[in-house]
Amino acid sequence: MDKNESFWQAMKNGLPLGAVFFGALVGPVMVTGSYTMNYFLKYGIKGWLICPFYALCIFIWFYCGFTHTRITAESNPDKNVYDYTMLAKALYGKYTFMVPLYDLWILLAMVLTAASTIATGGMLIASFLGSAYVVGAVVMAALVTVVAIFGADIVRKASTVMMFGLIGLMILLLVITFVHKGGALLQYLSSGWEPEACPPLAEGFWRIFILTCGSSSWALGVGSLAQKLKTKKDCVAGAFTAGISGALAFLLMFFIVAAWCDQAAAVESGTPVLNIATEWLAGELPWLPIAYYGLMILALVSSGAPAVFIATQRMKKIFSGLDYEHKDKLYSIIFGTGFCAVVIVLAMTGLNAIVGKYFQYLGYYGQICGIIPMVIIWPILRKKGIRPVIKEK
Repeated sequence: MDKNESFWQAMKNGLPLGAVFFGALVGPVMVTGSYTMNYFLKYGIKGWLICPFYALCIFIWFYCGFTHTRITAESNPDKNVYDYTMLAKALYGKYTFMVPLYDLWILLAMVLTAASTIATGGMLIASFLGSAYVVGAVVMAALVTVVAIFGADIVRKASTVMMFGLIGLMILLLVITFVHKGGALLQYLSSGWEPEACPPLAEGFWRIFILTCGSSSWALGVGSLAQKLKTKKDCVAGAFTAGISGALAFLLMFFIVAAWCDQAAAVESGTPVLNIATEWLAGELPWLPIAYYGLMILALVSSGAPAVFIATQRMKKIFSGLDYEHKDKLYSIIFGTGFCAVVIVLAMTGLNAIVGKYFQYLGYYGQICGIIPMVIIWPILRKKGIRPVIKEK
C-alpha cells in the first residue's frame, strides 16, 4: 500500500496534521516578534539560517511521533489509540510511572502558553489604556477566564478564524515592510548586521534545538488526530508540512523585524512588532494600530482560553468528589481563577523570560519525556521486531 500510494494522496492525508501544528504555532507570541528576537535576530542578520534547522528538527520529531501513532494503531486493532494518553502508554510500555510525568509536561506547556498569552495581552492592554502592566495582565486574565468558562464553543470557532487572521496580519506586515523599509532591509542583509555583544550562531542552533524538543509534545498531541495516516509516506507528508510551514512562519516574522534591526534590538520588552504597528509606522498608517490591537486581543483570548479550559477540566478530575452536577460553573470559576492567579505571577516575570528561558526548561524536560523514547528508543525496538502493544491492567 505504501509503495503504490501517490504523492498527492500522501499529502492529502498528511497536510491537515501539519496545518494543526502551524495553527498552534502562529499565535500572538510569534506575531509580536518575541520568538524572532529571542531565537533568531539575537544572532544578527545571519540568524535566518537557523530556520531550516528548525524545519529539520520538527520534521524528525513529528515523523517519529506520527510513525509511533501509526504503528500503535496497527498493533492494537481492538483499541481506540487516537488519544495522547493512550499513545503515551504505548510509548512508555511497562514504565507506566512515566505517563504522569508526560501529563505534567503537557500541563506545564499549558501554563507557559497561558502565561505568554497574559504577558503579551497585559502589555497590549496596558499600552492601550495607558495603565500599569499589572492592570493589563489582570484584565487579560479575566477575559480569558470568562471566555474559557462560559464560551468554550465560541472559542473553538474563533480559534480557526483567528488563525487565518494572524496569517493575514503577517502577510500584511511583510508587504508593508517591503514597501516602507525594503531599502533598509537590503542594507542590513548586505552589511551582515549584528547587535552589540552578539552571541555565537552555534548557540542559536542549540537553543532552537531545545525549543523544538519542547514542541515535540505536539507530535503525539497531533498524532491523536492522525487516523488517516496509514503509510510511511503519510507520516513523511505530515511531518514535512509541520516543519516547513513552521519554518516559513518564523522566516516571515524574521524579515518583518529585520527591516528595523537597530530599533528592534533596543526594545527591552522583546515585542518589536508591537512597536512597528503602534509607533514606528503609526504616523504613515494611522489605521494600523487599531487593526493590530483589535486582532491581537481577540487572538490572545482565543489562544489563552483553551489552556485555561483544559486546566480547569484536569483540576475537576483531581478533585473528583465535588458536586459538579449542580455547581459546575462555580467550581470552573474557582479553578479557572486559581489557575490564572498562578499564571499572572509567572507572567509578571516578563515575556522575554517566558519565551527565552521557561520554554527552554520545557525543552529539556521534553528530551526526557519525548525525544529519548520517541526518537531514539522506539526506532531501535521496532528494528528488533518489538511492537507497542497496550496491555489492559
